[in-house]
Amino acid sequence: MLPYLYKKLEQLKGEDIMDTMLGWVISSIVAAVLSIVYVGVIASLNKKVVRKAA
Repeated sequence: MLPYLYKKLEQLKGEDIMDTMLGWVISSIVAAVLSIVYVGVIASLNKKVVRKAA
């Protein structure tokens, strides 16, 4: 993962700062959405397990 990020950063150095910022914003939003979905799935699985146990 880290070597990929270093390559990405070297590519971005040659690009406009605004493009770089946009990339960071988009990746942050994607990461946030994925984490919310992940937490939601785990919570629903936990509820199902609790119902079966009860």
